[in-house]
Amino acid sequence: MEKFAGGNATTDNDRELGIAGKRHREEEGTTVPTDRLSILPEPILSNILSFLNTKSAVQTCVLSRSWRFTWKHIPVLNLRRDSFLEYCNFRRFVGKVLSFRYPHNARKISYTDDEGSEDRDRIRLIRAIEYAASHDTEHLVIELKDYAKENFRFSELFNSISNSTLKTLELGGVALDRGFESPSFRWVTTLDLNRCMLSHNKKWDADPFSKFPCLENLVLNDCLCISGQSLMVSGLNLISLKLIDMGFSKIEIFAPKLKSFSLWSDGTPAGFSTFDLPCLDHAYIQVFDPSMEGRKVLVEQHLTALFEGLRNAKSLALHSWTTQVLSDFDGFLEQPSPFTRLESLFLESKHLPHKVLNYFLKGPTVEPKVELLRM
Repeated sequence: MEKFAGGNATTDNDRELGIAGKRHREEEGTTVPTDRLSILPEPILSNILSFLNTKSAVQTCVLSRSWRFTWKHIPVLNLRRDSFLEYCNFRRFVGKVLSFRYPHNARKISYTDDEGSEDRDRIRLIRAIEYAASHDTEHLVIELKDYAKENFRFSELFNSISNSTLKTLELGGVALDRGFESPSFRWVTTLDLNRCMLSHNKKWDADPFSKFPCLENLVLNDCLCISGQSLMVSGLNLISLKLIDMGFSKIEIFAPKLKSFSLWSDGTPAGFSTFDLPCLDHAYIQVFDPSMEGRKVLVEQHLTALFEGLRNAKSLALHSWTTQVLSDFDGFLEQPSPFTRLESLFLESKHLPHKVLNYFLKGPTVEPKVELLRM
């Protein structure tokens, strides 16, 4: 009895000490931190977990009983395979996530494989893409490590799917051999191709982007073609176009509503033809050719065609590399400037050669405002 009573006494003393300690902390202004995440509404918790890698989001199920199924509600899936998740584990992980997740719509699915791609990955990719099509996914991202092998085609995966909810499509390191023919692309407004192989064969459409009738934003970054060196970019509703280190010798552009154009090139800029942008508001040019000697005539011809196509721009931004290249073309700078509507000129370098500045100032009827470009 004494032992039992002593046990209760000890418990009561501990409770009294705990209450006293809490009062002391409140008086001192130091309270024990509480779990404020768990008391948040389910939609907010799911949105927070969407910023994590899906593997990390799933691991939150061990935090407590209330977190056991929270990951199943997340509207964004970030499926990433890297050196920390081996192939077999990743394949099994993707299958379980897609199987056990609650059948809610998936707003965005991002599939990243940093270890490369092989033919055996096709089944897993097909499942991820089909899952996106059946769960009203609006944003789909597929990123592979390197340029896809010639026998690993993605066009057939998309062309067999009909999904009218897709709005943003980002592809990295994939081969596109048959162009874009899927009806699932009819509502896409943003297309971003990074390190993609564009195969110009009998099945490849010479005007691939015409299959996106609602396309407004197009980014082509470090894209190549297996055969053929020309590319046609057309879009009746295209508003923004970014071309970065393109591996094409000739580019044709038809975009009557285009307002923003950006070009990054670390080599000889591509030759532009059939290039007329009547609604252009802003253009950004970054051109640098470290081995321009011996190709000056070609570079000058390409710049002439480029500036002529951008002649309706109201705002023009030039990287310091661009002004450096232009300073080597005295004959080019003596010609009339085609920028007759120019209102603002943004320059990165404070020490701009007078002949380059004078070239852009003598074209417009009203002298444009010159400002330093903030990089």
